[in-house]
Amino acid sequence: MSSVGYRLLVAAFCLMATSGPAGAQAAGTQTPRTATTSGEVRALKRLNTPHRFYGPLPDRQAVQRMMRRATMPRDIGISLEAAGIGRLATEVSRMLSPASSSELREVSVPVSRRLEWMAQRTKGRPDLLRNVEWGGRSAFPAYEFFIDDGQRGYTFIVPKACGNLALASAGISPRAEAARAEEARRAEEARAAEARRAEEARKAEEARKVEEARKGPRS
Repeated sequence: MSSVGYRLLVAAFCLMATSGPAGAQAAGTQTPRTATTSGEVRALKRLNTPHRFYGPLPDRQAVQRMMRRATMPRDIGISLEAAGIGRLATEVSRMLSPASSSELREVSVPVSRRLEWMAQRTKGRPDLLRNVEWGGRSAFPAYEFFIDDGQRGYTFIVPKACGNLALASAGISPRAEAARAEEARRAEEARAAEARRAEEARKAEEARKVEEARKGPRS
């Protein structure tokens, strides 16, 4: 083999050895972390990359402008559908569109914070980066909101740097918990009412027997 051919072969081998999985530069710079039962954790080190979902959102007016973009509700719906929670699309858009301070809180997302997934764009189309961990040098500012669909409670964040909708966590539904508590309360009230009726019936029967005994046997 000629020296030129040998060098080309070595270069090809090195390229194969250093290439990461598809999408390795999506949403920011990521490096693989610990493999878990739910999949590989990726460290996200940068925001506002070419894979950003929208762009910087320095204030609530910017969030409103983002939601006025004609394709944004659709793209959010596509992302949520890919995550298996497409039923929340209308509610997510409803929360973001007015960017109300009563529903959209400003928070600081710390280093090492785990996220279930983060929306991004791959060649301009909505996509999801799953199971990520913020690995930047410092916390990043974001908007946070909570949705309770009566089955589970979902905490979403939207980084101010890029508008990448992300699911921070999914857990207990306060509405479902409240419904179960109310059901238990009503069941307890029903049992107490039944016990009162039984006690009243017992006392009434005892009173009847006492009255019969007082009157004596009938002639």
